[in-house]
Amino acid sequence: MIRLNLDVKDYSFDVSRNVRESFKKPILMKLDHKEYNFFTTYVIIDFSKLEMKYIQTYSDENLGKCKDVSLNIFSHSVTPIVSGKEFFDFLYNNDRTKNNCFKYFNVDEKELIVYFAQDLDIENKDVLGRTSQHGVNRGDKNNLIISFGRTDKPATETYMCSKDMKTAKKLFTLDGYHFPQHSVETFKDHLFTTEFEDVKFRTKYGEILNGEADIERLIKLRFDEHGGNSLPGVIYDKLFKLWREKNFNIDEFERCPGEIIVFNLKDLNEPYKVFETGFAPSHIQFDEENDILYVSSHNFMKIFEDLILLAPAEIHKYKLVDGELVYLDYFTEPTFWRCPDHVFFRHNGHPYIAAMGFPNRLFFIDAETMKLHYYYDIKGDIISEQKDLRVFLNNLMKNSKEVFLSSIPSLDGNYISFWDQENMYILDFDKRKIIESVGFKMESTFRQNTTHSVYM
Repeated sequence: MIRLNLDVKDYSFDVSRNVRESFKKPILMKLDHKEYNFFTTYVIIDFSKLEMKYIQTYSDENLGKCKDVSLNIFSHSVTPIVSGKEFFDFLYNNDRTKNNCFKYFNVDEKELIVYFAQDLDIENKDVLGRTSQHGVNRGDKNNLIISFGRTDKPATETYMCSKDMKTAKKLFTLDGYHFPQHSVETFKDHLFTTEFEDVKFRTKYGEILNGEADIERLIKLRFDEHGGNSLPGVIYDKLFKLWREKNFNIDEFERCPGEIIVFNLKDLNEPYKVFETGFAPSHIQFDEENDILYVSSHNFMKIFEDLILLAPAEIHKYKLVDGELVYLDYFTEPTFWRCPDHVFFRHNGHPYIAAMGFPNRLFFIDAETMKLHYYYDIKGDIISEQKDLRVFLNNLMKNSKEVFLSSIPSLDGNYISFWDQENMYILDFDKRKIIESVGFKMESTFRQNTTHSVYM
């Protein structure tokens, strides 16, 4: 483990009384260091106090202590433990082999602890390196569930860990999976996991390919058969890149359904259940009153270091019945791409989903009918005029510096908050327009990168 110091500063801001009363709990915004993504500034926005608390992790001293940490991994999903005072942060990196740690924060003590799998008293800890991008405690303030990937074989192991990481109990092992589960959630004595990088494709000959690794090997084999294997290393890499840009077509591979894996936490000896869902499944939201799950499907993949959008995103709706997931419906739209975040909420008693589409279209979905309620284009419509939207969006994925990743509704659903690189915006749900904006402080070496916001 590595112990780091925090610098905590408070700044005031102002919003209208109606907004202040609707956001009854503090929410989270995150600013990442542009060079060292690992060093995030966490901003807890407390509307009741009209206060933004900046929890800064970057300093020369902290940088010097992190020589064994991949500094390209960035904050992904925060799990609150004690409101505004204690939380865990689970991290993400495109190179998942380096995603090997997670963070614990005690704000009052101004302490940050970086944990590795090797810090835990668990078996096989020497071959556990990669960690899940979500941890869950769902009301349990003393324990949380974390998934780790093995480095010696395709397998993941999931543990119930004490808050201080002094005790850990293995819940289950999943063999044949290359990555630790991206999303780990509990509900009604069940644990639900998804993983968007353990995807499968089918070739026109019926062969099943396991994710980007198999496709990359196949494309390199084709290049070698065209004379690539006779080229020296440096020239090989350059010509291979040019060759695949001309000859590689991801659409020749059929996307296979993704998986939701369900475990019975009351009986860990009971075999886990696997349910089909959309391609590249990711995040899960719950309607706890009605035992409903909403599971997003990114419909993208990472290959040759690029993130490629394949088709519009989807959100699939299920009902939990006696440990089984009963499929109900799904939502998609031609301009609904990537869906990095979706949030279930109620407004005047009716269920809705707020879902951010790439790059700047915020969708509001009627969660009862799974039909579009309306969408809001942040800073204008740049999508409708495009003749080939997928090509446009994939080019934008490589070049855009301003991407809207997440939103968070107020507890009464009256307002939705989201961020760009300068301001926090408040959108009135009924009026369908931004009614307030609040500037926030950010040094030039940082960028706003709130992948998921939560109530703290």
